[in-house]
This record gives sequence, C-alpha cells and structure tokens, in this order.
Amino acid sequence: MKKKVIYKVTTKYSIEIETENINEEKLIEELNKEFERQLKQDKTYHARTVSLEYLNQKYGFELADTSLSEDEIDRIEQQELEKEEFNKKLHEAIDKLTDKQRKVIYMYFWENKTFRQIGKELGVHFTTIEESYNAAIKKIKKILNIF
Repeated sequence: MKKKVIYKVTTKYSIEIETENINEEKLIEELNKEFERQLKQDKTYHARTVSLEYLNQKYGFELADTSLSEDEIDRIEQQELEKEEFNKKLHEAIDKLTDKQRKVIYMYFWENKTFRQIGKELGVHFTTIEESYNAAIKKIKKILNIF
C-alpha cells in the first residue's frame, strides 16, 4: 500500500514521496529527524558566531589570545612534576604515621571533620585527637624536611 510522506529537502522546500512500505516511511521519518537535529545544531553555532562577530563590530571587543608561550608551557609542566613528586613524598610520609595518626589526618583533611567530631567518633576526648594531629603533622614535616 502506497503512502505519501513529506521529505524535508531544505528549510523552505520539501517534497512528497510515495512509500512502498513501512520501512521506507520510517526511513524518511528518521531522515527528517536528523535534518531537524542538524538544523538546530547549525542555528546554535550560527547564533554563537554571529553574537561574537556582532560584539566585535559594535563594541570593538576582541577575543583574548589565550595561547601560552613555550616558556609558560615548560614552567607549568615543571610545576605539575614538582606537585606530583611532592604528593608522592607526602603519601609516603603519611604511610609512616601510626594507624591512629593516619586515621586522624584522614578524617581531618579528607572528611573535613573537627577534632571534636573525630574524638566523638573514636570515643576519645578531642584534646587527645588534637595531640595526635599535632604529633602527626610534626612527624610529616620532619620526614619532608619542612620547618
């Protein structure tokens, strides 16, 4: 059974096609959906591009050059390497703490808990937690040669 289906050729023109079966009809539906999706994507791109051009023309705005020089790239890469190396040493230092000190450091820094919260959770007075924290920090500083 032949059925007439509208196929969108452009935004202004479409044609009527006679389909032979349901598969052809579904194919044309899918093509029309893809056409609409692509049209929407093109409009979004055009709107953004035109907006930037309009701002530039009307107000003299220019996009900033965000490219980096070779020296800046090298400096950033060096900083990243130093940061990775420090983090590795820090984790090694934390591994050398007692279990209790490691737990206090973890809860304080990674779980953002106060000494009182940690003490309550571990069933000890918060001053004991504070002492454990201070001893852990002192040990980490000594291992990392930070004073």
